[in-house]
Amino acid sequence: SSAASDVYKRQLQLNAGAEVVMIFDSNAHLLAEEDLNIYLDKTFNALAKEFPNKVGYYAKDGIDYEAIIAKQNDTEINLAGMGLDSNIDIRDYFRKTTNGFVQGNFSEHLLTLPHEEFLPKLDIFINQMSDLTPEDRAGWVCGLGHGVLKTTPQENVKEFVQRIREAF
Repeated sequence: SSAASDVYKRQLQLNAGAEVVMIFDSNAHLLAEEDLNIYLDKTFNALAKEFPNKVGYYAKDGIDYEAIIAKQNDTEINLAGMGLDSNIDIRDYFRKTTNGFVQGNFSEHLLTLPHEEFLPKLDIFINQMSDLTPEDRAGWVCGLGHGVLKTTPQENVKEFVQRIREAF
């Protein structure tokens, strides 16, 4: 199966010396809650228990992040961290876990807007994240929900990186 193949690839990467690997899961949101928990248990037992604090997990499109946080907070699993989709408010998740990193989550679609429309959206994001204390956002890895799209203006990417670096 594809999931088993992905686990094997991550094991090879970790055995070869990767500091941390990230599982980017595009289809976990299609699983029923019970099946999601079974899938997460198998995936994390195969990787995160064998490689404590070296495996991060990201899923998109309406995934039950509470289930992932429960696994991240499980002292037997020891995830390195989790990524959050840009469709949810990342600020809520800093209070739910203090284990590992939280990655995300500016919308990649906002980055494709014309520059003058993009700038106010970036200001809102920076202001929201600035409202958190450095302690509250400890472990935050700033990023996009799903990455840069091919229609993204280069000017917006440069502005995003520059402004985030200046603010944080």
